[in-house]
Amino acid sequence: MGLLSNLLGGKKPDSPLLDKLFDMIEKTAEEAQQNASAEAPAESASAEPAAETAPAPQASGLPWGGDYPPAEENSFTFQGTYLEYFDRIFRAEFPEYALETEQFNNGKRAVVRFMKDGQCALVVELLNDSSSVFKLRRDTLRAGIPYLRYYYDHEGWWNTRSYVTERTRAALNR
Repeated sequence: MGLLSNLLGGKKPDSPLLDKLFDMIEKTAEEAQQNASAEAPAESASAEPAAETAPAPQASGLPWGGDYPPAEENSFTFQGTYLEYFDRIFRAEFPEYALETEQFNNGKRAVVRFMKDGQCALVVELLNDSSSVFKLRRDTLRAGIPYLRYYYDHEGWWNTRSYVTERTRAALNR
């Protein structure tokens, strides 16, 4: 299981569903690595050493991993706050929903509610990596309202625009 096995301390999950999910993630990561190495230009046989350059951004695809942000727009390269980044995506990609946003803990946490026809269709919680709050998630799930959580400052987790859009779209069932 490679990377995910390492993240889980070498243990394999006991759930067949998690096994399948982890296998799909590993396969996607391996394919991305293979595609990146296949697209790498062949080194020239020049006797002169290559000039040192900054590492190129990674190809878009996976919303996590790597030492450098992907070329695709993401929360770490966006020129604004985390809340502006997510708000911009949500308003552009889901214009049929009214967004109700609340901030907590001096802006370290935000809750975005997707409203349609007076009903809450989705709750998205935006948290910093050190947060350990779970009440909102528990309450929304008990109420039968879809819930998502995005960590805006988790190292190596880029929250690419496509990742945020696809995950949010799936939670909204559209």
